[in-house]
Amino acid sequence: MALFVVGTALVFIAGIWPGLRFGAIAAAILILAPPPDEADVLATAAGRATQIVLGAVIATVTSRLLFPASAHRQSARHVSRALDLCADLLGEVTDELLGRQKEPSRIAELDDQILGALQAAESSASQSRRPIERRRRSHDRINDPVRIVRCAQHLWHTIVFAQRTGGGPLASGPREPLADPLYRLSEAARAHLLELSQAIRSGDPLPRIDAVRDARHALEIALAEVRRQGATRSLPADEAERVFALSLAMDHLVSNLDSLTKLARPPQEQR
Repeated sequence: MALFVVGTALVFIAGIWPGLRFGAIAAAILILAPPPDEADVLATAAGRATQIVLGAVIATVTSRLLFPASAHRQSARHVSRALDLCADLLGEVTDELLGRQKEPSRIAELDDQILGALQAAESSASQSRRPIERRRRSHDRINDPVRIVRCAQHLWHTIVFAQRTGGGPLASGPREPLADPLYRLSEAARAHLLELSQAIRSGDPLPRIDAVRDARHALEIALAEVRRQGATRSLPADEAERVFALSLAMDHLVSNLDSLTKLARPPQEQR
């Protein structure tokens, strides 16, 4: 009974500090250790070997049953935190592109926080997969924490790409007709990120992405009008390229959000 209680406690501790996940083995060895005054050396050695094997088996079984679920929950919390921060980052980047940025900029600070949250999520996610999940075909992995973390990383990289397409506000020529649809797409994407974060964190129903797609379509129409009017022809090459790079980044943003929403959906909702 002592072995079960101590081993279970140590496995829960390992869910918080993964580096201690082998503590249950040491605990089992200590609890099952033979009396120090045992006379037969060979019997003592055999008994100790049996205890080590038994401790390893108990620790492994307990960890397989309890630890992956704990790591999965931790990964979900870290991903949720990263998505909240990505929503803030997207707002900052949009304000910069439209010349509405408030001082001081929080972009560098948010990037550091997102990186930390995703690294923590990746560490937990890598330990949450059970062996049977590792053997599944990649396209069958629904609600796979590792794939969800990677998709969240791609989303973050897309936002960073949008910000680094040149830095600073867009040129005034294309900025004026693009300002409203770009802002509406940013707000729709931010709202979706916050709802998705809440769903991943608490198990709420996942949000629909229709509003984001509609906003993206409106931006496409505005971009087509900018091209038709030749608003980018008089711009320096690098400024014109920024407009087209921004369009590409927004395409990737919507694609990332769609993929992330599908990956986070429970298997029964995929049918």
